[in-house]
Amino acid sequence: MIEPEEIRRREFNKVLRGYDTVEVRYFLEMLADELESLQKKLGEYEVPGFEGKSPGEIVEQARRKADEIVEEARQKAAEMIRAAERQRDMVEREIEKLKVKRLEIIKQVEELVYKLRNFVEAGIPDFREERSDESGV
Repeated sequence: MIEPEEIRRREFNKVLRGYDTVEVRYFLEMLADELESLQKKLGEYEVPGFEGKSPGEIVEQARRKADEIVEEARQKAAEMIRAAERQRDMVEREIEKLKVKRLEIIKQVEELVYKLRNFVEAGIPDFREERSDESGV
């Protein structure tokens, strides 16, 4: 990139019927001043960490950073899914255990009802007849 000082120091060969050297020098000074001003403005817009890099380099660096962030997010998401699946499996196992326990309790209640019925029937000889009359059977 051309620097403002290079413009200011630039000399041209003198020829007959050439350009007015004062006018050329004045234009080069204006051009150098404008370039200097634009470079200062550009410096105000530079993002820390990107100084002196071309737009292509900045875009590539941003793309790499974005790819890193996306990959990290994918890894975290995958771990969250694995954790949720482990928890789901644990809950499903617990549900199965509770179903088995429920069946065991039902069986125990049925056995208790059977024993109680036998006890009641054994203690009250006419219990079956009274029960049949009540139910209409």
